[in-house]
Amino acid sequence: MFNICLTRYRQIISFINYEVYLNFASSPAKGHTGEPVHAGKSATEDMIMRIFLIIAAGFFALNLSAQPVKWYSWEEAIRLNKEEPRKIMVDVYTDWCGYCKVMDRTTFSNEVIASYLNDVYYPVKLDAEGKDSIIYNKYTYKFIPSGNKGVHELAYALLNGELSYPSIVFLNEEVQIIHIQKGYVEPIPFDEIMKYIGGGFYETTPWNDWKKDYTSPL
Repeated sequence: MFNICLTRYRQIISFINYEVYLNFASSPAKGHTGEPVHAGKSATEDMIMRIFLIIAAGFFALNLSAQPVKWYSWEEAIRLNKEEPRKIMVDVYTDWCGYCKVMDRTTFSNEVIASYLNDVYYPVKLDAEGKDSIIYNKYTYKFIPSGNKGVHELAYALLNGELSYPSIVFLNEEVQIIHIQKGYVEPIPFDEIMKYIGGGFYETTPWNDWKKDYTSPL
Protein backbone atom coordinates (compact mmCIF):
# COMPACT_ATOMS: atom_id res chain seq x y z
CA MET A 1 0.00 0.00 0.00
CA PHE A 2 2.87 2.37 0.82
CA ASN A 3 4.46 1.71 -2.59
CA ILE A 4 1.17 2.45 -4.36
CA CYS A 5 0.75 5.72 -2.44
CA LEU A 6 4.36 6.72 -3.19
CA THR A 7 3.86 6.02 -6.89
CA ARG A 8 0.71 8.14 -6.93
CA TYR A 9 2.54 10.96 -5.13
CA ARG A 10 5.32 10.90 -7.74
CA GLN A 11 2.73 11.03 -10.52
CA ILE A 12 1.17 14.12 -8.93
CA ILE A 13 4.55 15.87 -8.60
CA SER A 14 5.48 14.99 -12.20
CA PHE A 15 2.20 16.45 -13.45
CA ILE A 16 2.75 19.65 -11.46
CA ASN A 17 6.25 20.01 -12.92
CA TYR A 18 4.78 19.54 -16.38
CA GLU A 19 2.19 22.25 -15.74
CA VAL A 20 4.93 24.66 -14.63
CA TYR A 21 6.97 23.82 -17.73
CA LEU A 22 4.00 24.50 -20.01
CA ASN A 23 3.40 27.84 -18.34
CA PHE A 24 6.98 29.01 -18.88
CA ALA A 25 7.21 27.51 -22.35
CA SER A 26 4.08 29.35 -23.46
CA SER A 27 5.25 32.72 -22.03
CA PRO A 28 6.31 35.42 -24.58
CA ALA A 29 10.00 36.05 -25.19
CA LYS A 30 11.92 38.74 -23.30
CA GLY A 31 11.39 42.33 -24.32
CA HIS A 32 14.03 44.63 -25.80
CA THR A 33 15.05 45.74 -22.30
CA GLY A 34 15.93 42.20 -21.32
CA GLU A 35 13.04 41.99 -18.85
CA PRO A 36 10.64 39.06 -19.28
CA VAL A 37 7.21 39.85 -20.59
CA HIS A 38 4.80 38.27 -18.02
CA ALA A 39 1.69 36.39 -19.02
CA GLY A 40 -0.61 38.47 -16.86
CA LYS A 41 -2.26 38.03 -13.47
CA SER A 42 -5.21 35.94 -14.68
CA ALA A 43 -2.99 33.33 -16.35
CA THR A 44 -0.81 33.02 -13.24
CA GLU A 45 -3.82 32.65 -10.95
CA ASP A 46 -5.28 30.04 -13.30
CA MET A 47 -2.08 27.98 -13.16
CA ILE A 48 -1.97 28.19 -9.32
CA MET A 49 -5.60 27.09 -9.10
CA ARG A 50 -4.97 24.15 -11.45
CA ILE A 51 -2.00 23.01 -9.37
CA PHE A 52 -4.02 23.32 -6.16
CA LEU A 53 -6.86 21.22 -7.61
CA ILE A 54 -4.39 18.58 -8.81
CA ILE A 55 -2.83 18.32 -5.34
CA ALA A 56 -6.22 18.17 -3.63
CA ALA A 57 -7.50 15.48 -6.02
CA GLY A 58 -4.30 13.50 -5.57
CA PHE A 59 -4.48 13.42 -1.80
CA PHE A 60 -8.19 12.61 -1.94
CA ALA A 61 -7.36 9.64 -4.16
CA LEU A 62 -4.66 8.52 -1.70
CA ASN A 63 -7.14 8.60 1.16
CA LEU A 64 -9.65 6.56 -0.81
CA SER A 65 -7.06 3.94 -1.70
CA ALA A 66 -5.88 3.52 1.89
CA GLN A 67 -9.13 2.67 3.65
CA PRO A 68 -8.44 0.19 6.48
CA VAL A 69 -10.53 -2.82 7.39
CA LYS A 70 -13.66 -1.71 9.23
CA TRP A 71 -13.75 -4.08 12.18
CA TYR A 72 -16.96 -4.86 14.02
CA SER A 73 -17.71 -6.47 17.34
CA TRP A 74 -19.55 -9.81 17.26
CA GLU A 75 -22.77 -8.14 18.37
CA GLU A 76 -22.52 -5.44 15.69
CA ALA A 77 -21.90 -7.98 12.93
CA ILE A 78 -24.87 -10.11 14.00
CA ARG A 79 -27.14 -7.06 14.10
CA LEU A 80 -25.99 -5.84 10.68
CA ASN A 81 -26.30 -9.33 9.22
CA LYS A 82 -29.99 -9.33 10.15
CA GLU A 83 -30.49 -6.06 8.29
CA GLU A 84 -28.29 -6.90 5.28
CA PRO A 85 -27.11 -10.53 5.17
CA ARG A 86 -23.43 -11.02 4.42
CA LYS A 87 -20.78 -13.54 5.23
CA ILE A 88 -18.88 -12.91 8.45
CA MET A 89 -15.12 -13.24 8.88
CA VAL A 90 -13.89 -13.54 12.46
CA ASP A 91 -10.24 -12.89 13.33
CA VAL A 92 -9.71 -14.79 16.58
CA TYR A 93 -6.61 -13.37 18.26
CA THR A 94 -4.92 -12.76 21.60
CA ASP A 95 -2.94 -9.78 22.87
CA TRP A 96 0.22 -11.89 23.26
CA CYS A 97 0.05 -13.49 19.81
CA GLY A 98 2.98 -12.21 17.71
CA TYR A 99 1.71 -13.54 14.39
CA CYS A 100 -1.67 -11.92 15.03
CA LYS A 101 0.09 -8.54 15.04
CA VAL A 102 2.10 -9.45 11.94
CA MET A 103 -1.10 -10.33 10.11
CA ASP A 104 -2.59 -6.97 11.08
CA ARG A 105 0.48 -5.15 9.71
CA THR A 106 0.71 -7.10 6.45
CA THR A 107 -2.37 -9.00 5.31
CA PHE A 108 -5.12 -6.87 6.81
CA SER A 109 -3.29 -3.65 5.91
CA ASN A 110 -3.31 -4.52 2.22
CA GLU A 111 -5.74 -2.17 0.46
CA VAL A 112 -7.10 -4.84 -1.91
CA ILE A 113 -7.88 -7.17 0.97
CA ALA A 114 -9.30 -4.40 3.17
CA SER A 115 -11.57 -3.13 0.40
CA TYR A 116 -12.93 -6.60 -0.39
CA LEU A 117 -13.54 -7.45 3.26
CA ASN A 118 -15.40 -4.17 3.78
CA ASP A 119 -17.57 -4.74 0.69
CA VAL A 120 -18.37 -8.45 1.00
CA TYR A 121 -18.00 -9.44 4.67
CA TYR A 122 -18.64 -8.18 8.14
CA PRO A 123 -15.08 -8.41 9.54
CA VAL A 124 -15.00 -9.15 13.29
CA LYS A 125 -12.15 -8.97 15.80
CA LEU A 126 -12.62 -11.43 18.64
CA ASP A 127 -10.19 -11.53 21.55
CA ALA A 128 -9.99 -15.20 22.54
CA GLU A 129 -9.12 -14.12 26.07
CA GLY A 130 -11.51 -11.16 26.30
CA LYS A 131 -13.29 -10.76 29.63
CA ASP A 132 -16.57 -9.25 28.39
CA SER A 133 -19.57 -11.56 28.13
CA ILE A 134 -21.31 -11.88 24.75
CA ILE A 135 -24.97 -12.78 24.39
CA TYR A 136 -25.86 -14.72 21.25
CA ASN A 137 -28.90 -16.91 20.53
CA LYS A 138 -30.12 -16.44 24.10
CA TYR A 139 -26.87 -17.84 25.52
CA THR A 140 -24.30 -15.80 27.41
CA TYR A 141 -20.75 -16.66 26.35
CA LYS A 142 -18.27 -15.86 29.12
CA PHE A 143 -14.57 -15.87 29.81
CA ILE A 144 -13.48 -19.10 31.48
CA PRO A 145 -10.28 -18.72 33.57
CA SER A 146 -7.68 -21.46 33.31
CA GLY A 147 -4.36 -21.03 35.13
CA ASN A 148 -2.78 -17.68 34.26
CA LYS A 149 -4.94 -17.27 31.17
CA GLY A 150 -8.20 -18.75 30.01
CA VAL A 151 -10.47 -18.66 26.99
CA HIS A 152 -13.67 -16.98 25.94
CA GLU A 153 -16.48 -19.46 25.33
CA LEU A 154 -17.40 -17.90 21.99
CA ALA A 155 -13.85 -18.27 20.69
CA TYR A 156 -13.82 -21.87 21.95
CA ALA A 157 -17.09 -22.58 20.15
CA LEU A 158 -16.03 -20.95 16.87
CA LEU A 159 -12.76 -22.89 16.84
CA ASN A 160 -14.42 -26.17 17.78
CA GLY A 161 -12.22 -26.33 20.86
CA GLU A 162 -9.00 -26.33 18.81
CA LEU A 163 -7.33 -23.19 20.08
CA SER A 164 -4.74 -21.75 17.73
CA TYR A 165 -3.92 -18.09 17.12
CA PRO A 166 -4.45 -16.40 14.85
CA SER A 167 -7.40 -18.33 13.48
CA ILE A 168 -9.74 -16.93 10.84
CA VAL A 169 -13.30 -18.24 10.90
CA PHE A 170 -15.49 -17.76 7.82
CA LEU A 171 -19.24 -17.91 8.43
CA ASN A 172 -22.11 -17.85 5.96
CA GLU A 173 -25.13 -15.57 6.10
CA GLU A 174 -26.83 -17.99 8.50
CA VAL A 175 -23.81 -17.72 10.84
CA GLN A 176 -22.72 -21.29 10.10
CA ILE A 177 -19.04 -22.17 9.86
CA ILE A 178 -17.74 -22.51 6.30
CA HIS A 179 -14.02 -22.76 6.98
CA ILE A 180 -11.49 -22.25 9.77
CA GLN A 181 -8.06 -21.05 8.62
CA LYS A 182 -5.41 -21.58 11.28
CA GLY A 183 -2.19 -19.64 11.61
CA TYR A 184 -0.68 -16.63 9.90
CA VAL A 185 -1.70 -16.21 6.26
CA GLU A 186 0.23 -13.99 3.85
CA PRO A 187 -1.65 -11.51 1.62
CA ILE A 188 -1.79 -13.53 -1.63
CA PRO A 189 -3.11 -16.82 -0.19
CA PHE A 190 -5.50 -14.86 2.02
CA ASP A 191 -6.79 -12.99 -1.02
CA GLU A 192 -7.47 -16.33 -2.67
CA ILE A 193 -9.27 -17.80 0.33
CA MET A 194 -11.45 -14.76 1.07
CA LYS A 195 -12.57 -14.49 -2.57
CA TYR A 196 -13.16 -18.22 -2.97
CA ILE A 197 -15.51 -18.07 0.01
CA GLY A 198 -16.79 -14.51 -0.44
CA GLY A 199 -17.79 -15.16 -4.04
CA GLY A 200 -19.63 -18.34 -3.12
CA PHE A 201 -17.36 -20.48 -5.32
CA TYR A 202 -16.86 -22.96 -2.47
CA GLU A 203 -20.44 -24.11 -3.02
CA THR A 204 -19.90 -25.28 -6.60
CA THR A 205 -16.19 -25.53 -7.40
CA PRO A 206 -13.45 -27.57 -5.68
CA TRP A 207 -10.70 -25.40 -4.20
CA ASN A 208 -7.88 -26.73 -6.40
CA ASP A 209 -9.91 -26.26 -9.59
CA TRP A 210 -10.88 -22.70 -8.69
CA LYS A 211 -7.36 -21.76 -7.64
CA LYS A 212 -5.91 -22.85 -11.00
CA ASP A 213 -8.13 -20.33 -12.80
CA TYR A 214 -7.72 -17.45 -10.37
CA THR A 215 -4.86 -14.96 -10.45
CA SER A 216 -4.51 -12.69 -7.43
CA PRO A 217 -4.02 -8.99 -8.21
CA LEU A 218 -1.48 -8.76 -5.37
